[in-house]
Amino acid sequence: MIKLKKVINHLDDNTYKDIVDQFSKTKAENFLFLLQSYRKNAITDNDIMKKLELTNNSFYVLKSRLYEKIQTNLSAEIDITKEDVLNQFHQLPEISFSTSREVATAILLKLEKDLLTFDLHNELVILYSILKRLNLYSDKYFHYSQLYNKQIAYTLSIEKSLDLLGEFNRKLNEYMFSKVPGLINELLFLHKEIEDYFLLNSDRQIEVIKYFIELQLIIFCDQLNNNNTEEILNKANALLSNLPESSQLKKWLLPLNYLYFEYYVSKRQSSQAEIYYLKTEKDYKTLLLANPICISSRYLLSKTNYLIEKGRIGELKKMDVDSILFDPHDPFSIIRLNLYKSLLMFFNNNAKGAVAEIADILNNNSLRDFVHINVEVKLTLAYYYLHLEEFDLADHILKNLSRKLKLSDSLDYKNVNDLIKFFNYIISNADLNVKNQKQKDTFALFIARNKGEIEVVSFLVQDMLNKFS
Repeated sequence: MIKLKKVINHLDDNTYKDIVDQFSKTKAENFLFLLQSYRKNAITDNDIMKKLELTNNSFYVLKSRLYEKIQTNLSAEIDITKEDVLNQFHQLPEISFSTSREVATAILLKLEKDLLTFDLHNELVILYSILKRLNLYSDKYFHYSQLYNKQIAYTLSIEKSLDLLGEFNRKLNEYMFSKVPGLINELLFLHKEIEDYFLLNSDRQIEVIKYFIELQLIIFCDQLNNNNTEEILNKANALLSNLPESSQLKKWLLPLNYLYFEYYVSKRQSSQAEIYYLKTEKDYKTLLLANPICISSRYLLSKTNYLIEKGRIGELKKMDVDSILFDPHDPFSIIRLNLYKSLLMFFNNNAKGAVAEIADILNNNSLRDFVHINVEVKLTLAYYYLHLEEFDLADHILKNLSRKLKLSDSLDYKNVNDLIKFFNYIISNADLNVKNQKQKDTFALFIARNKGEIEVVSFLVQDMLNKFS
């Protein structure tokens, strides 16, 4: 450690007076005595130890803590914000080449701690580069060279981990839209990659990324060990909650609240699901911008289903759509948003407007490779046509869908065939309200089979149950 006496002797008079005043106000008598003794070069260390009745070890601790307090004072803030840290970071040239080496190093080492607190790894690379230069003729040069190299590796591994999370979310969206089984293996491979990165670098940000990947594999794909899902959620929450308010990772709390909501809904834990529904709903207009972090746009359909199941359709009717922010280059978010808009129109008794939104999806997006969402969109459109008593149009949609499913190598959608058969009964009767036994049995079979990875139109099921069961 740099000699404390040199740092104290290089303090300017105003800074020294501020520190003395702080210790006087807080009655930190030992700190004050050591500070003044070193400033005046009045007595030796042995005399100070005798005066304060300290052992060698406790004297070393006292000097270390005094050095930390001086660092804090030199950095000007105790409860420092990210902006304060960056402001001081931009003063590095002035600090490094306009103050004594001892004072400059004290400030830079305090700044190092602050940069680590806020996960500012790119800035740390520059800081360690400067510390290397300042210690060119010192035995610390090799130490800071190692820190610099290590920080370069950290920065690259964090960037790569963020890329892996982005790739994972793209693949997960593709899986949710297509349900192609092979994509699961690709998702598990990406999970293995992030695990390997975390073993090499147990950085907080990489740990959070790993948790987001694991949670989505469990909640949306029924993979990994789902017995510790709540533990993973709470670990991620603890890591994010303990960060300073201005940390960029704080923005990850919103998508994490959404994953809490999805988890508790899947476990049918209503009271917990409601807590996280309200937390997510508070900021849902910006949630879709978290698409690099998780498949956040799925929330729109999940909350629709949640409110309908709870009999709270009135809340759904009041939802504001136009102010939702989204990534205009993310087709998955756009399709879900259009589907959400159509559902709001439908439940606001505007079936024609709902049909127009579905037409937008079909006209502006190629769903050829996404069998599952194609099935859901066309079943939804057929359902709207039934309510408009446009039975010919509904029949055309259903026949086209049946033909494509027969030619497809996708999953065995027995539930979809049940629902098509049920809709065909309605079409043959040209009446949405006719309920004979065959219709009831077919609908009951659809409900029984509509689960797991082949589950479709969950956002319409409760409405169907209300009308047909």
